[in-house]
Parts: sequence; structure tokens; C-alpha cells
Amino acid sequence: MTETFSTPNQLLKCCSPADLSVLVPHLRPVALTSGQVLIRRNEAGASIYFPETCVISMISSTAAGRQAEVGLVGYEGTNGIGEILGGPQTQLECLVQVTGNALQLPTRVLESTLASNPDFKAVLLRFVNSFVIQVSSSALAFATFPVAARLARWLLMMQDRACGNELIITHETLATMLGVRRAGVTLALQDVERRGLIAKRRGAIILIDRSGLEALAADSYGVPEAELLRTLNIDLRQRRT
Repeated sequence: MTETFSTPNQLLKCCSPADLSVLVPHLRPVALTSGQVLIRRNEAGASIYFPETCVISMISSTAAGRQAEVGLVGYEGTNGIGEILGGPQTQLECLVQVTGNALQLPTRVLESTLASNPDFKAVLLRFVNSFVIQVSSSALAFATFPVAARLARWLLMMQDRACGNELIITHETLATMLGVRRAGVTLALQDVERRGLIAKRRGAIILIDRSGLEALAADSYGVPEAELLRTLNIDLRQRRT
């Protein structure tokens, strides 16, 4: 079965044929829709997802309802960070940000494969490490970078994982992703558009100048991406070529 198995998910491509022979019979193709909640905070997930064309936001929240995105996962990996680490439940809400396809794997299959296949576990832990670096980079960006730079970083990360230069997104959703008020998002979008880096239309943002966005994001962007390339040879630039 693995001879005919094909997927754009880069983390699965890093797995050995022996590990894939265990996983493939249990991988189920699913179509995910923007706004769909895959798992809520403090829940135990029955499945994890390996995105192929969708993008998943990992959102941290408080009991009072404050929310901010702390990480993004697309075709490079999986949302199952807590499950890989053996946590009984997640502290992050997993929200589909971009409509698309994914491969769904039951958590019980993941757990048994991790327990019996040390090479598979090593591959997934390298991905977890890169995600932890992404989360720490998000924390640094929230604490030390202006909103316009954080917006540029987020747009770059989305473009890395989505197809094309147009992102379907509302101001309200962007405010949640960046952890700011909607008025702050509006001002940041106006700033970035005035620089000629993006164009706006109702419900969407069109990326025009990637190099300019990288300059604006400065070193808030690039460290997790470099770690993925270094440890797993996953190059997020390939989705853009």
C-alpha cells in the first residue's frame, strides 16, 4: 500500500517506509473548512491531522475568553503536538484557518506507533522542537515588535503554507490571530498597504511584495523556518515556487 501512497505533507514524507506501512491503513483523507474547530482547549483529541492543503491555527486562550494565535501548522507538519508529547489533553484550540485537505489519524494509532517505533518518534519530536521554537518566536514578537511587523510575520507564515498570494481573512480574525484590538489591525493594515506591500479587498489580503514584508518583519520571522530546514530538511519555500 505504501508503494502507491502519496501526500504533500512533508512530515509524513520524512517517515520511513516501515513506519508508513503502519500508518497508511489508518490515514483518512478529510476536507476541512475555514472556521472549523478541530479540538477545543482542555479536550482530549480522538484524532490528529496532517494538513495537505489546509492551514491550522493553534490558539491559546484564557478562561475569560481572551485569545491569540501562538502557532501555525500547514503541509509541513501536524497539529498533534500534545498527543506526540503524551499529554492527556490539549491547552490549545485547533482552528482551521485555510480551507483544504488533510489526513486524519486516530490518536490511539499514533500512540501505539510512537511506543513501538523509536525512529518515528524521533522524527515527530524534531517537528515538535521546531514548533516550540515557533511558539517562542511568537512570544518574542508579541512582546517586542510593533503590530505592523507582527502582521508582516503572520502574512509571511501564511503564504509559506497556503497556495497563492491571496489570503481570505477578516479584520476580526486577524485581531484574534495577532492578539490586538480590531482598530489596531486596521491601522497596521493601512500602514502595510501604504508601503505597497499588500492590497486589501473585502475579506481578503493580497500579498504584493514579499521581500518588503520580510524586511518589515525583520528577525521576528525566519528562525523556526530555518530549524525545520536544518533538522528535517523541510523547506517551506517550495510551496511558493
